Amino acid sequence: MDNNFNAEDNDNQKATYKDASNTYRGPEFKMPKFGIGQRIIAALVFTVALAVYIFFATPLLNIRFTSSLILMAIIICIYLAIINYKIILKLKYVIAFLFVIVIGANFISSPIFHSQKYYDLLGEVGMHDYSETMPNIDNTLIPVVDKALAKTLGDKVLGNDIGLGSQYTVGEYYFVSTKDDLAWVAPLEPLSFFKWLSNDGSPGYVYVSATNPNDVRLVQDINGEPLAINYTNLAYLFDEIYRHAYLEGNMTKPMTDLSFEIDDEGRPFWVISVYKPTILFSGFDSDGVIIVDAQSGESEYYKETKDVPAWVERVNAEWIIEDQIENWGAYKNGWLNTVLAQDEMIKATEGSSYVFIEGEPYYYTGLTSVKSDESTVGFMLVNLKTKKSDFYAINGATENAAQKSAEGQVQQFSYSASYPILLNLYEKPTYFMTLKDKDGLIKQYAYVSVENYNIVGVGGTQDAAKKDYYKKLNDNNAIDKDDLELVQSQVIIERISFKEGNYYIKFVDLEGLYYVSEDVASELVLTNVGDTVKIEYVKEKAEYIEIIKFENTTL
Repeated sequence: MDNNFNAEDNDNQKATYKDASNTYRGPEFKMPKFGIGQRIIAALVFTVALAVYIFFATPLLNIRFTSSLILMAIIICIYLAIINYKIILKLKYVIAFLFVIVIGANFISSPIFHSQKYYDLLGEVGMHDYSETMPNIDNTLIPVVDKALAKTLGDKVLGNDIGLGSQYTVGEYYFVSTKDDLAWVAPLEPLSFFKWLSNDGSPGYVYVSATNPNDVRLVQDINGEPLAINYTNLAYLFDEIYRHAYLEGNMTKPMTDLSFEIDDEGRPFWVISVYKPTILFSGFDSDGVIIVDAQSGESEYYKETKDVPAWVERVNAEWIIEDQIENWGAYKNGWLNTVLAQDEMIKATEGSSYVFIEGEPYYYTGLTSVKSDESTVGFMLVNLKTKKSDFYAINGATENAAQKSAEGQVQQFSYSASYPILLNLYEKPTYFMTLKDKDGLIKQYAYVSVENYNIVGVGGTQDAAKKDYYKKLNDNNAIDKDDLELVQSQVIIERISFKEGNYYIKFVDLEGLYYVSEDVASELVLTNVGDTVKIEYVKEKAEYIEIIKFENTTL
């Protein structure tokens, strides 16, 4: 055994043992020392990496959100570690405590402690009995084309143009209203990075009428001026729309619910909702919109709803409206009630749609008891711009039950029903839906009574289905003729036009606008301005009033 070892070896060996018990503890770790130059380089490298991360990840930088606080804390810790890691060691308990505080803030912000504030988020809700106060829903603007069918129809338009089809794809479809129609619009998007690099923006957008499945077109110019949409979802780097809006001075604004919309002239824009927490770190509500010109990239933030351009469809993000409706239905009697008795608790039914009242879009959803799935207690209408909210109490079938009832009428064809749209027909709440085949094409139409889903009208056209529905209502004594104000008039035609199976008429000295199906009277095709006619209609509040009987006495 070699006993010849020097003092330095002995010191190193001692460093691996505890002084008292000689228990082995391994070699002692020492943090390498970095010079000032190395630390500056490390800080610069991290700063560049951070800039790249911010550019691609577009994180929210707002201290009102816990995710931002955590990110900022991590960034500060890394910079402190670069300066001197011992600072982190000295502050480790403080840092851990701060992380616990941030995480705990979400819990403290929950409805457990603030149920009344969550209940009030929706604002003042108008309470109505449907039998006494009916919403003035526009029955003439009925979207028969849903998003799935719009995609099928729109993709065919691009496929017909081989040149464009090899460079672009159709992006996501968004629901909009124009001056005289409802539509689905989708921007053309680059197929790949190299397609994006080699083209100067996309040359337009696809327009699919929601009221007429035959009106599908590719819009490539506005008033003869070619379109060049530079900012889209599938563009790259600075042209990706969310990143572009983020870098336009909106890093601190929580952005959500991007929507591609067109103004009254058909020019494309992006509308981006901004929201904010109102109950500590939660309880989100709208905080304005950012509007971005899809061609030039110019953007403007509108904090006040009254300042938003009239053509903009919505200010409030749909998910925020949905959350607030859920909170309104859940917390009327406090949080504890939601886990115990659940008295007077209601919830939204599955799905939602849009209706139009006096030209403005409203978010629609049915409401049902938390203890029931097949019947509604009413429905909620929320203005997508102003968030004006109204609840209409009525007992009836849920949208899902109505779909099953409509499908049962044509079960031999295995048609599937679209999500129902709420209408007022003959002073009755009515679900309207299309019946589609396995390829997603519309084959028939259906009207289902909300109050009695066994009353179903079906037909190959909307007018045929409506007539069948009226007959079924009569057969079941569901129409109170006293509630229907039938009006007969002899009037002179001032203006008349034909569109999609209906004649739209304005009469001399008769208020309102009227429409009549081409199937109502054969002489309609020969009717002209100045003719005297006898008409019969149900007096109602609507943009266009339906004529149910028509006779041209001039012929």
